[in-house]
Amino acid sequence: MKFLLVILCLSFSLLASAQQPFAVTIADEPITAMPGIHSFAFAQSNDKWLFIGGRKNGLHGFLTPFAFETMYANDTITVVDPVANTNWAASTITLPDSIREPITSTNMEYYQDGNTLYMAGGYGWKTSINDFITFPTLTAIDVNGLMNAVMAGGVVNTYFRQITDTNLAIAGAHLEKMDSTYYLVFGHRFNGSYHQVDNLNDQRYSNAVRTFRINDDGINISITNFQQSVDTANFHRRDYNLVPQIFPDGQFGFTAFSGVFRYGITEPFVNSVDIKPMLFTVNNNFTQNLNNYESAVMPVYDSLNNTMHSIFFGGMSLYYIDSATQAQTLDTLVPFVKTISRVTRAADGTMTEYLLPITMPGFYGSNALFIPLPAISTYHSRIINLNALSGVTKVGYIISGISSPARNISSTAPESSTASTRVFAVYIDMTVSVPEIKLSSDISDFIAYPNPSDGKINLEFSVRTKGNVKLELFDSSGKLIAIVFNSNVNAGQKKTVTVNLSDYASSAFFCRISKDNFSKTLRLVSGY
Repeated sequence: MKFLLVILCLSFSLLASAQQPFAVTIADEPITAMPGIHSFAFAQSNDKWLFIGGRKNGLHGFLTPFAFETMYANDTITVVDPVANTNWAASTITLPDSIREPITSTNMEYYQDGNTLYMAGGYGWKTSINDFITFPTLTAIDVNGLMNAVMAGGVVNTYFRQITDTNLAIAGAHLEKMDSTYYLVFGHRFNGSYHQVDNLNDQRYSNAVRTFRINDDGINISITNFQQSVDTANFHRRDYNLVPQIFPDGQFGFTAFSGVFRYGITEPFVNSVDIKPMLFTVNNNFTQNLNNYESAVMPVYDSLNNTMHSIFFGGMSLYYIDSATQAQTLDTLVPFVKTISRVTRAADGTMTEYLLPITMPGFYGSNALFIPLPAISTYHSRIINLNALSGVTKVGYIISGISSPARNISSTAPESSTASTRVFAVYIDMTVSVPEIKLSSDISDFIAYPNPSDGKINLEFSVRTKGNVKLELFDSSGKLIAIVFNSNVNAGQKKTVTVNLSDYASSAFFCRISKDNFSKTLRLVSGY
């Protein structure tokens, strides 16, 4: 059977143009003191940065024993002074295994509450069982004490406290706090050596938002008021972005964007989930086409217009922008991308995705972190106050993450990627408006399976508003050979149309779906 990549092209001529309300630019920052790590826990104090855990290589392998090799686990605690461009490091070797192993894991969840950094879960090696686990631990770290000890070259053992709770055995999620309640959002528990075939793994998605309180008197720690809200359809995701938001009603909360994996298909989610205090709302009226994996994200709030902006920098995405044709192209391998996009939530709650007219200078951004400068006016410490800016202002940094030499390396050469040491300064320019592309579609889903096919192929789609949908089949030369569907479809209704490609004398086809003035085209491949 022949194998060809599924390509979905979206003509920009059918998209609305808009003026960006402010310009975003990035530039290399001459900070050479960064450690080469990603997927770590982070804290900051007095303009200095603290890094714990994570991975020292790039993209992990997908087959045992080349996935998450222990030699690349970060066993060093690093303090970086970005102003003086210097760093200090301390080994974790003196710590007992019960402390050392969880804090040198990867993809753990963390939250800095004042001078305490809480680290939960994480995937890594446990010596006593000679295998990988997701750690069922919560570790409390004295940030200032640990940073001072590292900078002084002293012993670090006294700055860690820890408890065990199996409810916190999660990786690939996010830990946040609203009021006095902590939110452990989505993620999965993975035990055993990693293998890309799910049925060879002990992998269990939490399918939940878990909430609890941390009681901590500086000596003793306990978890109370534990609850979880389960949604097996929409919360089944990890490696997503959880972005601080100010909602149109003025409430503070978070929005979970994209993440992987959808049931029955190795592609990211494209909807989002709003998280307010004990209220979780799925946004099925919004589709995120770009920047679908965890990446550097900058939240910006415009209080004058009650508008929330989330800017996504690079990473990995279901779609990329073809540099030659400028077409939005679907790549089911979910490649590394250079794309920078913005999702804007208007005062009426409507969410719209825009393609910004700048890109990352390479395939950077995956698992990277955006850090606002301490001097910048923010809401809730991380949301940039747009109305406090004027002129051109450096607002923060993009640090660490994975650097890839090419778009698609996952199945061919994951070892060719590296942990980035490059630092990018991020600027907001309030003096100019620049054109951008609005990515919006009433067609919320359009997939084909199996593709390639030796005969029958299923075309599945849904739309957000009721209306007439047409599916047209073209041969490889672009000649229309059949209209396979032409009828009204209700909003949210999932439709499946089965076509027998063997009825036509061609080995490659294009199927165009159109509604109103919008269309998408999917390439279909016959194995004959």
